[in-house]
Amino acid sequence: MALNNLYVLEPLIIERLASQVLGLKTVASGSILAGVQDIAKYCPAAFVLAGPSEPAGDTQKGAVQVIKQMWQVTVAVANIRDPNDINTTAMQAGPLQLGVINALKGWLPPTLTHALRFDGCGLPYFEVGYGEFPSFFTVQMPL
Repeated sequence: MALNNLYVLEPLIIERLASQVLGLKTVASGSILAGVQDIAKYCPAAFVLAGPSEPAGDTQKGAVQVIKQMWQVTVAVANIRDPNDINTTAMQAGPLQLGVINALKGWLPPTLTHALRFDGCGLPYFEVGYGEFPSFFTVQMPL
């Protein structure tokens, strides 16, 4: 089946996470954050962002029929300063990030022939009021 929208998976990933990962206040496209000053009001949250894509398989003579599409899901949680220097923010994010990974790894979205593959986690990022914990996934999609 040919692809009719390069970003067709975004709403499907959002729906999957909303139904599978308990404890999230917000599950949304990362685009809702444009211009937002206070991400903490959405936390705990999972934000879905399309990443780069590249040809997969035979690329001879314009024969690309499949692309490898990357996706990032970032768990954001309120940044809690612990007086004992334990990373309480990470402890709060850990179960949610694991929930995201378990919900998406090996998941076969409707209309696709390949399941999502978990590609690892990125470095956490801390800002005043929140922390971000990214996970990365890849899926092959027919053009």
